[in-house]
Amino acid sequence: MSASRPLFRDADKQLPDRSFIRPLIVALAALVILHIRMPERFTKGFLWAEDAPIFIGEAYANGFKSFAIPYAGYLHFIPRTFAYLYSLSAPIKDFPYLFVWTTAILSALICAGLYRIASRDMHWAFAALFALTPVLVPSSGEVWLNLTNIQWIAAPFLLALLWDCVAHPGPDIGRPALIAVLSLTGPFSVTFAPVSVFALYLLRAEPRRFSSPFFVSLACVCAQLLMMRIGAPNHPRQHSAAEYLHLPWGEAFFRYFVIDSTLREKIANQLGGSLYLIAIAVFGFFAASPFFMRGRWRAIIALVLGIALGLWIVGVVRADDTSQFVRWAGFGGRFTFVPLILICWTLLCIMSKSSIRTARALAVVLFALIIARGFHNDSAPWMPYSITTQSDGTVNVLAAPGGGFQTTVHP
Repeated sequence: MSASRPLFRDADKQLPDRSFIRPLIVALAALVILHIRMPERFTKGFLWAEDAPIFIGEAYANGFKSFAIPYAGYLHFIPRTFAYLYSLSAPIKDFPYLFVWTTAILSALICAGLYRIASRDMHWAFAALFALTPVLVPSSGEVWLNLTNIQWIAAPFLLALLWDCVAHPGPDIGRPALIAVLSLTGPFSVTFAPVSVFALYLLRAEPRRFSSPFFVSLACVCAQLLMMRIGAPNHPRQHSAAEYLHLPWGEAFFRYFVIDSTLREKIANQLGGSLYLIAIAVFGFFAASPFFMRGRWRAIIALVLGIALGLWIVGVVRADDTSQFVRWAGFGGRFTFVPLILICWTLLCIMSKSSIRTARALAVVLFALIIARGFHNDSAPWMPYSITTQSDGTVNVLAAPGGGFQTTVHP
């Protein structure tokens, strides 16, 4: 197979965009949206949860060795990198602002990268919306502007990169390097490992160098699995997986994922018995969506929706509480973040590629409802943190939401 020819072809016109202007505009738009949604985090700084005891505390206590220390069973290359660099170069009182601006810029760069990937196959306007979904989807704000949760922003970029390496293979050292960094930040490389295996199967006739991103990905997966194996669990589970067999999955999915992501709670409560009919209709639209597409896009849509559903199910179990439901604006909200991004990507693919006018129109409506749902309460809450210098020169750092999320360091 020729190196210059994409692995997949269909009748769609390719729309490459090699200009840096549009990615820059997308990056700036991402920064503006983040500022609109969380203005106080930019002006007051912000530390969240493990920012203090894990990344700041272990950067000072262990230095460079902290890179090899797993947390929650896996490695966190990106947050370890910045926490370590700042521990060497910046006063600790500046960390809340440095963390916010670092993750804001990283999020903007990820959006720009998503635009470059999407613009290979979509009109620039759809590609821009595709790229901005990580800052547009409904979210409680837990995943934004903190090093602890940068893995959730990086995850869709990792999946998009893996896809890009399949659809547009070529000798490129940049993509394998990015895949390595993203794969060693959080558990998503393990989740996406089947994608890499399938990609290697598809590229079996390609020169070896074209398959290098997927070998890199799988090598990082092995490293993460090793950490999961040898590392002690940081959060012992309270419920076995078997207990979730008795969870009312229908209510959890239709009411607290499908409806909660598209309609305001006040409106949903007024719908009464028709609520689940609407939820089933929306689910039916997505179930049928692969048939709205042609060529490779049918398989792409089916794969993306399958990953979204799988991640939601894993998130419900990972939340480890059988007494309440995972909701984007409440308990376990971060577990709906990547599935909602993938849902929005599906809608944008339908809007951009489907030849069925009704399907495109419904996709526009659903996409608008999801984005508007997140912006109904557009300002994510700011919660206080504290940095206190003790008489002996040590510094106590307490991150939001408080409790045990604190550390004492020796600058």
